[in-house]
Amino acid sequence: MVIASSYKFGSDALFVSQKLRENGLNSIIKDEPNETLPFQVLVHEGDLDTAIPIIEKLEIVESDLDPESEGYLVGHNEWNDKMYDPGHYTGGNIEHWIYNKDIWKYIAPIHLISGIGILGLVLLGFIDIDFDSILGITLYLFVGSSMLWQLKNRKRKK
Repeated sequence: MVIASSYKFGSDALFVSQKLRENGLNSIIKDEPNETLPFQVLVHEGDLDTAIPIIEKLEIVESDLDPESEGYLVGHNEWNDKMYDPGHYTGGNIEHWIYNKDIWKYIAPIHLISGIGILGLVLLGFIDIDFDSILGITLYLFVGSSMLWQLKNRKRKK
């Protein structure tokens, strides 16, 4: 086995090794920590002439890589440190348009009016009285009234 190429990052060496295997060439990644380019891709001596043109066609720019991107625990550590901060997720804070509590002012009356409307349709005879209609009316009235009750209590506490 001879060295076909050397890389600073293991992900680059793995990418090259996979591309060589896709082209039918056996390759091995060797880790030499004392070298300036520690990850080496090794191929058989007979395959070296076909491996070098394949490697040269690949576009690998090591200067664009962030050395911290090799560590997969960075995002987990950020989440672990801030998992109890309200509104925080890995990558930043939740924006106000994603999580807006003011929409309750509009949803609660819609649920209440819908429940009262369905109840009116049942009383006027447009909808048959069965388990599904009673369950739907109860659900709409319960959700709407509980949302209004929570909204009213929230305004009192402020």
